[in-house]
Amino acid sequence: MCHSREGGNDSWVSLVDLRQNKNKNEVFCFFKFFIMNKHLAIFSHNLGDLVLSGEKTVDLRFAKKKIAPYLKVMKGDRVYVQNVGRNAAGQVEVENVLFFDSLNSGKLRQIKKDYLKLAAIDTRLFNRFADGNSYLSVIFLKNPQKYVAPVKFHHRDRRGWQVLS
Repeated sequence: MCHSREGGNDSWVSLVDLRQNKNKNEVFCFFKFFIMNKHLAIFSHNLGDLVLSGEKTVDLRFAKKKIAPYLKVMKGDRVYVQNVGRNAAGQVEVENVLFFDSLNSGKLRQIKKDYLKLAAIDTRLFNRFADGNSYLSVIFLKNPQKYVAPVKFHHRDRRGWQVLS
């Protein structure tokens, strides 16, 4: 599945629909589906360690604006895992991803109910991350692999997610 950029809130189109439709935005989305991108995800609160141990299988990324990973990460992409202030300690594969916009208390309540346990965070931290944000990427992770030696990535800003390729 791939997010439709013209379909409105929470709308999705299947690959079959994409093949039958000549819409430029959906065709772009179709080609994006087959290209594996690489990302650097920086985790606070040592949540990266939980990702690499397999305890955290869902990553919730909130944002006020449409910034990465929103509509940038797709199934099959590789994500390098790094905790704040440390080098990347491993990588995971994106199993699936859901995008939400126009977040309200009802949507947040349902998201909390469905994904809080898989995200390995408590309600207080969820509320802190969600506060004042309009967009959410729910990223399902699989195949965590720890590196034998940490890998250094050069980044010059404080973004928590960077698209590398």
